[in-house]
This record gives sequence, C-alpha cells and structure tokens, in this order.
Amino acid sequence: MMTGFRLNFTPLKEPLGFVKVVEWLTAIFAFGSVGGFSGANIVTLLCGDGRNETLTANFHYPFRLAQFPLVSSNTSICNRSVSITYLVGDAASASEFFVGTGVVCFLYSMAALLVYLGYMHVYKNSDFGPIFDFLVTAAVVILWLVCSSAWAKGLQNVKDATNSRGINNTLALCRGNNVTCSVTDFGNLRGLNFSVVFGFLNMFVWADRADRADLSTLRKKPSFSDALRKRRQLHISFFRFRARRERTRTAKQQERRAMATLARQIPSPETFLCQPWSSFISAAQLHVVDNSSVDVADTESCQSETVKIRKEDMLVSSRFLALEDLSLVVCHVCNQVVTPQGFLKHYGSWGVVSL
Repeated sequence: MMTGFRLNFTPLKEPLGFVKVVEWLTAIFAFGSVGGFSGANIVTLLCGDGRNETLTANFHYPFRLAQFPLVSSNTSICNRSVSITYLVGDAASASEFFVGTGVVCFLYSMAALLVYLGYMHVYKNSDFGPIFDFLVTAAVVILWLVCSSAWAKGLQNVKDATNSRGINNTLALCRGNNVTCSVTDFGNLRGLNFSVVFGFLNMFVWADRADRADLSTLRKKPSFSDALRKRRQLHISFFRFRARRERTRTAKQQERRAMATLARQIPSPETFLCQPWSSFISAAQLHVVDNSSVDVADTESCQSETVKIRKEDMLVSSRFLALEDLSLVVCHVCNQVVTPQGFLKHYGSWGVVSL
C-alpha cells in the first residue's frame, strides 16, 4: 500500500472535506471573538451638590474582574474619600475553557484537512483513521456543549458585574450618601454575544459531522462462521460448475453421435441375403447385446417384454430377435424379411419355389 503524500482536492467537494472546512472557520470565529476582546464601561456619578464624576471600568480577556480596578487609587469623589476598589467577579475559567476548545478544534481541523487532501488513500484503506475521527468528533461535540454553556453563564456574570447594579454593589460610595451611580456608556459586547452563538453552532456542526461519519470504509473482520459460510458457498459453486461442465460435455458428445449417425449410410438389408445377422450389425455399426453376456435374468426380462404372436407366424418372425443369431432373408416379391426357418412357407404362399 502506498503511504506517500498525494495532493487531491476532491474531498473538499464531498461532505467529508467540506464540513471540516466549516468546522475550521467556525472555530476561528468562536475563539477569536473572545480571545481578543477588550472593553470599558463609563460610570457616571451624580453628586448631591449637582456635580458629576466619571469612572472607567476596564475589562478584557480572560475576564478576571477582581484584577481590574474601578478606583485605581485613594482619591476623593463627590467630596468623599474613596479607597482602591476593584470589580467583582471572575469568568476566567469559562472563557479559557471556551477559547481552549476552539483552538484545539482549529488545530485538529487543519490536521484532518491535511490527511484528507494528501493521505485519503491511506485513510480509506485503514480502520484506525475513520474510528479515530469518529471518536474525536463525538468528544468535541460534548466539549462544545459544555464550554459554550459555561461561557454563556460566565458572560452573563461579566455583564452583571459591569452594569449599573453591579457597580452600585461594588462601590460603597454609591450606596447612600446622596450619590447616584449609573453606567452611561457600555462597551461593545457584540463580539462576546456572537462567540456564544458560534460556540453552539460549532456543537451542531460537529454533531452533524459525527452523524455523517464515514465508517463505511471500515473493513469488516470476517468471523469463523463467515469463513465457513464462504467456503461452503465456494464448494457449492465449484460442484455446480463441474455439473454444468459435465452436462455440456455430455450434450456435445450426444450431438456428435447424432451427427455421426445422420452422416453414416446404413446399408440395405438386400445386400446381406443369406448372411449372418452379425454381418449387418458390423456394417451398420449398430450396438447390440452379445448373446454370451446375456444371463438368465436378462433372458427372462426380455421374455417378459416380448409381444405374443400367433402360432402360424412363428416360422415367419422370430420370438426373441435380440437373443438369436439370425440370418436375413428378403422376399424379392413383397420385400418382407423372414427367417430361414419360415421362408419355404412364405414363398409357398406366393407360389414361388425358388429364390
């Protein structure tokens, strides 16, 4: 079996390769929209004396919000002293799990495409490739379901921690003291929302790929019963072939014999007048039963099959023609064949006294 690299773009026109390209693209969109995200919310504080203060809540991947300061240093806001304050929440595990799944699927899709385009002849002629591909695809479906659900929950936690209610719960200044805090400018979270959509889309694409897994290339290992059944079928086919060949050979022999019989000229009985019956048999090349080989049982069988004739015809026709060595005598008047024992009586009926 050839195992060298042979570039062939035909699999891209088939579901096997086309779906793998779709998986590769959706994986890029999924982890790319999360891994490169960076945003900021603008928080406006309405002080009791009519003044406005602003704060900036910055956050980015991997969304460890407890490391992002809302108030970066000890300062005075609305004539009140405020210490360093950080955002509340941590969605790092969910986001990193999501991005990691996307990167793994991206790399696996690239490797699978390389195999499909260059080593399809090896992939189809082995059991390992289709089985491994199916198992990985089934595992990836579960990974996308879990990581997308986890990241959807983590994204919601990020949104709750950076909206107006989350800021009010985080910053003590906003709770009482005649100060109102609200988020007046939200960061663009559209990419994060699309990442969740792409996560579940990846799950459905990989699930469809698992459902269409090309396991038809698996070579079925014959069992012992299958081997016996196949061997029995071979024997039956062989015997049928021999029987058909024998029938053909017999038919051809019979045809040749029939043609030879038609082509053979049977001599006229008149040429064997007063000669032994065996002379006519030899000349006509007929097959008769030899008297020496006929036993008593055959004689009784022949006698049981003979036709009864009248007593006055005994001298004209023999009773056992197949068992007697007869001589042919042909009447030149009526062309009737009679036995030598009865030719005198036969000729007397015509008034003829000589041959």
